[in-house]
Amino acid sequence: MVSIMQTLIPQLRDDGWESLLDKVVSFCGKYNILVLDMNATYRVEQHYRVDVFIVAINSQLQELNNRFSESISELLRLSATLDPRKSFNSDDIYKLVTKYYLLDFTEQDKIELKLELQHYELDNDPKLKNVT
Repeated sequence: MVSIMQTLIPQLRDDGWESLLDKVVSFCGKYNILVLDMNATYRVEQHYRVDVFIVAINSQLQELNNRFSESISELLRLSATLDPRKSFNSDDIYKLVTKYYLLDFTEQDKIELKLELQHYELDNDPKLKNVT
């Protein structure tokens, strides 16, 4: 979800101004609120689009990137593979163990885990899809 938002927010910044402006104008028209003519002077649109809209979007994107670095996003994505209702990926589970749980597993544990994951992948019980 984080990586999706990191993709969608820049798209909103680049392509969302017209859609937002249309919604604002529609809302204002519905409630008889005076709307500034954005085409009257360049400064009005410049202020609302660049100084408010784009600054707010960039601030949100920066906050998202600060809170969810690439390594944190990867950890979240890999952790999601532990949910049996999702698509099972033994490689991701093994990567999670070898990259983020170095002190919790011995080399022998890792070898055994890899084999167990391969067995589980071949003998995946459909009842696990309904686990909550």
